[in-house]
Amino acid sequence: MPSMGDVMARNNAATLNDATSAGLSRRQVLRGAGASGLVGLTSAALILGTETAAHAATQDNWRWCLQCEGLWFNGNVRWGRCPAAYRHTFKVSGNYVLPFAPASGQDNWRWCLKCEGLWFNGNAGAGVCPAGNGHVSRGSRNYVLPFAPASGQDNWRWCSKCEGLWYGGAGGAGVCPAGNGHTLVGSDNYVLPMA
Repeated sequence: MPSMGDVMARNNAATLNDATSAGLSRRQVLRGAGASGLVGLTSAALILGTETAAHAATQDNWRWCLQCEGLWFNGNVRWGRCPAAYRHTFKVSGNYVLPFAPASGQDNWRWCLKCEGLWFNGNAGAGVCPAGNGHVSRGSRNYVLPFAPASGQDNWRWCSKCEGLWYGGAGGAGVCPAGNGHTLVGSDNYVLPMA
């Protein structure tokens, strides 16, 4: 049977690994722990350790904006920057759940901290962000979008003009921050699971 010291050491290592995979350096994690050492991180690891693997591998609170047709994260204080209006809206939107890598589908999708939107980071550029310039992936996890057919809502498309994800099943092309409507040229048909 492992000792309490062994359990705490394993939890500390797992917490540091989780934090570094989320984009934080080991130095940032250790600085954040401050004078209390890793006691707080150990407690967090023990609490998070009770989550199921399925829950830990996904994130909900992603919403469809009916103004621009884009997908955005509604789990932060701000509502993000919408290219059709000042802020995104979640009116009539479902609650979408995005899986983290590794998972089945296309990875390299990122959350933009400026506009709160989901964009594809697998091409050379950072796309066009409605908050100005290109999207920023700092602080983002690596999201994976399943291809159709799969369980969930299909007809989600990648826009090659702005690199963002948008819903192509509402009858229009939405509003693209690169100008006019989004395009589905070159896009696969993605499926978003719902909570």
